[in-house]
Parts: sequence; C-alpha cells; structure tokens
Amino acid sequence: MDARSQGLGRPREPDIDQRLLVATRELLAEVGYARLTVDAVAGRAGAGKAAIYRRYASRTELIYAALFADPALLHRADVVDTGSLAGDLSAEAADLLALFGDPVAQAAVPGLLVDLAADSAFAERARDVYVGANLADYAEYLRRERARRGVHRLGPGDDPRLLHAVLAGTVYAWVGMLRWEPQADLAERLGVLVAAGVTAGPATPIPDELR
Repeated sequence: MDARSQGLGRPREPDIDQRLLVATRELLAEVGYARLTVDAVAGRAGAGKAAIYRRYASRTELIYAALFADPALLHRADVVDTGSLAGDLSAEAADLLALFGDPVAQAAVPGLLVDLAADSAFAERARDVYVGANLADYAEYLRRERARRGVHRLGPGDDPRLLHAVLAGTVYAWVGMLRWEPQADLAERLGVLVAAGVTAGPATPIPDELR
C-alpha cells in the first residue's frame, strides 16, 4: 500500500514534518497560494523535494496539511468535555473561527477549494483523514449528550456529518466569504443554536434490549 493512501502526510521525521508545514505557511503569507511552489517550500525548510513527495502526493495536499491537519485541532473530544452539547459545540466553533479567521487561511482557501474540486482522489483522502477525525469528535459529543439525557437518539439532527457541515459551513461563510468580524460571543451563540437544533425534534428512547 502506498504510504500516502494511509492519510495526509507520512509521519517519518517530526522535525522535517514540522519544518515543511511551517515553511508552507510562511510562503503562503509571503507569496500567496498561486505563487507557492514545492521547490520554494523545500528550500525554505532545508529539505529535498523527495522529502515532500514522500509525505504528500501533491502541492495541494501539502498546502491542505499546512492549513488544516494540525494535530491540536484533531481528536478534540479527547480534551473537550464541557458537560453539555452546547458547550462542546461552542468549543468546536471557537476552533473553527480561529482556523478560518487566520489571514493565511483566508488568502489560501479559495484557491485550495478550486484545486480540491479538480482532484477527487485527494478530496477523498482529505475527507477520510481530516474530516473523519472531526466526525469522530462530533459523534462523541452526541454520544455524551444521549447518555446525559438517557435516550437512544436525540432527534433528527443527531448526525455528526450534519453538525460538521453546519458549524464549519457557517463559520467559513462568516469569516471566510463575507469577512464579517466575529463578535466575542459568536462561538457560544453558534454552539447554543446548533445544539438546540439537534435536540429540537422528538428523541428516540433507548430500546429495552439495549438497556
């Protein structure tokens, strides 16, 4: 199996991995998405192009990893547990606001989306790795809320994909497309709003055979 098919990047030498991602972000800030080259990243990071292509299948994948594959933003459910679905989703919204509100991301995402649309194989890998980790977090937040309420299903909105799409889509529209300044309480309001939508419909009781 090609190592790249296992996920975004190849975890070989953490120091080089980090240098490549830092160099990519620096160059995005300096020259922009369209003018960034793999050669420039290799030179800035003090690494060979082969080191990049051992980890990333393409320039698009390298840029995606530099913007979105931060381990600190993945598997957040391991560290985020506020005691409520609204609180957990507010924490996720705050992360997304920081991510999409970053000037480097704001400048790069439009071009990245165009390239993602043209590369279905990479788009699928990105969905499996980055989005897949996020979906696992949302699934855990929902599981906790079901346990707190003692139900089998919270309602029609009990769907990790729906939570991810609503939160990420709303945040990107706010700060990435419309470029509205996020108010200090925006993350909290989004978490409350989305949690209310999840629990608005009739819940499904836990079946007797699962009790």
